[in-house]
Amino acid sequence: MKHSIVLWLCLVIANAGTAQNNQALFIGPGFGFDHGGIGAKVEYQPVKYFGVFAGLGYNLANVGLNGGIVYNILPDKRITPVLTAMYGYNAIMKVKYLNGTDYGVYNGITFGGGVDFKLGRNKKSKINVNLLIPLREAAFFRDYNHIRENGTIEQDIFPVAFSFGWNFAIFEK
Repeated sequence: MKHSIVLWLCLVIANAGTAQNNQALFIGPGFGFDHGGIGAKVEYQPVKYFGVFAGLGYNLANVGLNGGIVYNILPDKRITPVLTAMYGYNAIMKVKYLNGTDYGVYNGITFGGGVDFKLGRNKKSKINVNLLIPLREAAFFRDYNHIRENGTIEQDIFPVAFSFGWNFAIFEK
């Protein structure tokens, strides 16, 4: 797994090094892991094929924070396929006890892919839709199985997640 991540990063960096110098800074609201839950995402594209981002929001338990990289497969097209890799929260567990409610927030790596729909004549804003696959850590499954064996789980684990956001360029070069 670690080798595939390193190989993917090398591919992205090699492609970015040969790309033109098209820089952009996007910011906007949305929901999903890449927005920190319900929040906002900032994405900086030093070259048109490659971007880094950070998302900050409310993840229904407390502050959610994720950061990662985006690879734009066809950056000059109005509909741009993207690949995403990030680290940050990717699971939340809400547990109700007799004396109150507790939340467990779990961090891990998340991979995904999606599409950027560029809007307007000069493509200064975009709608981003992603299908994300969280790789949850062992601590999450240990806690989940412990609760399932000793109580009731009201919601199943979903193997995928979705994100949706609207980003607009506040800087372009």
